[in-house]
Amino acid sequence: MGRVAIVTGASAGIGAATSRLLYELGFHVYAVARRMDRMAPLAALGIHTVRADVTDEADLVALVDRVVAESGRIDVYRDGTLLATTKRTTWIDTTAGQARSHTYTVRAVDPGGRSI
Repeated sequence: MGRVAIVTGASAGIGAATSRLLYELGFHVYAVARRMDRMAPLAALGIHTVRADVTDEADLVALVDRVVAESGRIDVYRDGTLLATTKRTTWIDTTAGQARSHTYTVRAVDPGGRSI
């Protein structure tokens, strides 16, 4: 199998574009998002689409376990998520959520801290 990539935030924008580009470059791509209804165009290309919430550590651990079980490795992890503020959240809440997301991802992808 060729190189393997995980791209989060893949339901739109930069995450979707990154998923397509990596696929075109020959990567085996796992495109990840909460909104699976927006992932049909990527699935139609042959990209693996996965529903996961990057703010949920268990979702990220399950994602990494699945990718490693199916592909044997992870070569690229691209965080394309953007946690947006709403009327119910503050900038601090959003920033804290983004920081948690990155921390959970690093722990899931590299639990022993070998790459850090």
